[in-house]
Amino acid sequence: MTNETSQAYDIALDLWGEVLDLQQELDEPTKQTFIATTHEGRFRLTTFLDPATARSPNQLLAAEQRYNVALTWHALASNVDCDRRCITIPGCSKVSSNRDFLVSPYITSASIIDRFCTDDKPITALSIANLKYLTEAVRWLAALHNTNNDRYFEMTDLAEASKTSILETQLRLLTAAYPNHLRGAARAFLDEFLDDDQDLVLGSADSIRFNLKGPVLTDFDQGHFGQGAYDIACLIRDPVVAILSQNANPELGNPGPLIDKVWLLYNLARTTESQCGLEELNTHLSLQAMNALHGPAAQHWSKLDDKQRSQVAGWAVAMLSTTIAPRS
Repeated sequence: MTNETSQAYDIALDLWGEVLDLQQELDEPTKQTFIATTHEGRFRLTTFLDPATARSPNQLLAAEQRYNVALTWHALASNVDCDRRCITIPGCSKVSSNRDFLVSPYITSASIIDRFCTDDKPITALSIANLKYLTEAVRWLAALHNTNNDRYFEMTDLAEASKTSILETQLRLLTAAYPNHLRGAARAFLDEFLDDDQDLVLGSADSIRFNLKGPVLTDFDQGHFGQGAYDIACLIRDPVVAILSQNANPELGNPGPLIDKVWLLYNLARTTESQCGLEELNTHLSLQAMNALHGPAAQHWSKLDDKQRSQVAGWAVAMLSTTIAPRS
């Protein structure tokens, strides 16, 4: 039993008196998540790692800062002005003992790929784009991005530190996956991304999961001020990768109809003007496709064979070539 597992068990024991089962849900370089089963139900316990113990060489945020980001953005998300409260957001609180944990009720859910795409339901761009629950998630993200972030100027330093951490631990590292002639343009795009603080961004839209009631939000520790297009790219990254990797047919393997429909839906739901266009969305999607091959998201796509990886990488390179290469 690891030190974090033992401490999670102790926290659960203190909170609920008896622990029927404790399983590790996620083991990531900068955080670990456990599911505790008790007589009062199932609960999710998340602990963040300091730079000294994280398995990420460029981790910048101290664990205490990650807790602050997660709790702050959880509160913001819980108060989004949306006509249809379509997303489930479990309560969340910080519990301290020998180690800090975020504790929330566990909501049974699955990724969009696991929930809606099976062997007898082939993954195509339009089959995913027409999903009611994906539509609800896009509309909710638009509502979050519509929020006036001028009211939250006191969070600027925290938000900037959070976005810088995302850049240094994830996105900048991905530029090395591109051919040499594209790397400069990719880095220049990320420099612009760092300076853009237009929208309140969830930052972890790829963690949105789904159950029979609709979308479920569980992770808030990458919240920042930035580009709404980044959230949309993270939300549809896995469907895009699935389409690219699982369909040899060029027509079925084209994620363009999904991207176009989601982007149209998103812009219809925006009530404040977005400075991002389809070009920025596609650039973020190119980087997220590389994330699925070489970044933190690669753990979910480890079963891709060489041909599938080549299809995804080829699309990412081609997309970047058409969106930001002219700037270089």
